Amino acid sequence: MNNTGEKSDSASCKTKVALTLLILLGVFTGFLKLPDDQAHDMLNDSMVAAGASFAVARSLDATISVAQSTGVSVGIASIDLGQVLNPLSDLIDKFSWVMTVAVGSLTLQKILLVISSSKPVNILLAIAGVLFLAVLWTEKFRSLQSVAANAVKAAFLLRFAVVVTVGLSLGADHFFLDEQIKESSSQVETVSQVVTGLSESNAKGEQEAVDGGFLSTLKNKFDNLSSPSEKATQIKESVEDSILGFMNLIALFLLKTILLPLGFLLFTKRLLMKVGSAG
Repeated sequence: MNNTGEKSDSASCKTKVALTLLILLGVFTGFLKLPDDQAHDMLNDSMVAAGASFAVARSLDATISVAQSTGVSVGIASIDLGQVLNPLSDLIDKFSWVMTVAVGSLTLQKILLVISSSKPVNILLAIAGVLFLAVLWTEKFRSLQSVAANAVKAAFLLRFAVVVTVGLSLGADHFFLDEQIKESSSQVETVSQVVTGLSESNAKGEQEAVDGGFLSTLKNKFDNLSSPSEKATQIKESVEDSILGFMNLIALFLLKTILLPLGFLLFTKRLLMKVGSAG
């Protein structure tokens, strides 16, 4: 019986020491703010990437607006760029809405990071930690242990939930999503270059026809007859690739800025609650 009691007291003492070290480490890390600074830098990089994708989309939308009434010659026939690009234009409007939500989510995360790393929150964490340690090591206040434990868990959640969530989300983005976002963005940039080039080429051809008269017009016709199918195929394939690129970007940015943060936030909350309960 005595041996069992001694082992129980020893295990209890080890648990108290472990909890004490955990509380002190948490309070020290909270005032250090190093994880928060790194999370801010990662969020800034994500906002730059989101802004770049949004800028490409708006540039393409402007190009489509210019090309709404443009016809591109493909031999003896012509392609109405506006008609071909209408589905893409509609998708860009949806993408713009998603990017607004994505940038808003990133901005909200930055604001929450500032709040969670502020001095009042750190002081609250320190007070909750000290009270919990006082209850933990003092037999007289043992009846308040449940209240003190809930208070310190809430303080830890308020202080570290956001930074852990942001870190995990952006870590997953770096290892799994970043390359896919770059690849999809390149698909969008390709169609923008194609549409711009075709519009400028068509406008240049019309101007040369005006300046050069009948012979210049006839020459342009023969030049266009050299590869009419290639030009039409290039336009259609570029539009299809860009539509796929925009759909991928919509899914990736929703996952990156909304679904992953919410999932990791719930995971962090449950983890902190489980650790506190185990203690």
